[in-house]
Amino acid sequence: MKVLVFGGSGFVGQQLLKTFQAQGWQTISVSRHGRPKKGQAAWADEVTWIKSDVTKDQTWQDAAKNADWIIDAIGILFEKPKQGITYENAIVLPLQNIADFLLKQSKPARLIFISANKAPLVLKKYMQHKIAAERFLQQPDFAKLQSVIIYPGLVIDAAKPSTLIAEWGIHLLYRLPFLKKWISGYLPIKRTILADEITKVMRGGKSILTQRRP
Repeated sequence: MKVLVFGGSGFVGQQLLKTFQAQGWQTISVSRHGRPKKGQAAWADEVTWIKSDVTKDQTWQDAAKNADWIIDAIGILFEKPKQGITYENAIVLPLQNIADFLLKQSKPARLIFISANKAPLVLKKYMQHKIAAERFLQQPDFAKLQSVIIYPGLVIDAAKPSTLIAEWGIHLLYRLPFLKKWISGYLPIKRTILADEITKVMRGGKSILTQRRP
């Protein structure tokens, strides 16, 4: 199986590639930065790293034509307007370009979009753009793609200590009976578990992450 991960050099993308490598799958990463400079583990040597900006060039398209699965793991938590990094061009536009390209193929790859289950008020704009991307993909014109949307909570891992601090705070609030129901939709997920759940979906299995949870 040939799998293409957009955003493969990122926090979630690297774990996906590592997990897919363990399955014996052929893995390709497309990202603006190409191969990451840190964490040069052995699995990374087996990945084909393509440096490309899906919103600005077409370097990625040849790889996308021959893929069995494509995962859109592109995303940012916070915008950086001075650097030209916005939710629109880091969440919505990449998915639109990928989906539009696949729709033109006679045998398009299956597409997975990693969205988010919920986000706090401080990330309201982030969540609005995730939902906008979902709605674009859910249009009748794109039914041919048989796409899957994944709804994870906060993705955590020791590789990013700040996520563990956030996890501690969320679980602390979750212990309070009057907040438990409200907090449940924000519960974190380990990065390795997210990758395993996506792998399960790609193998034809079911996952709780394919539905948005209250």
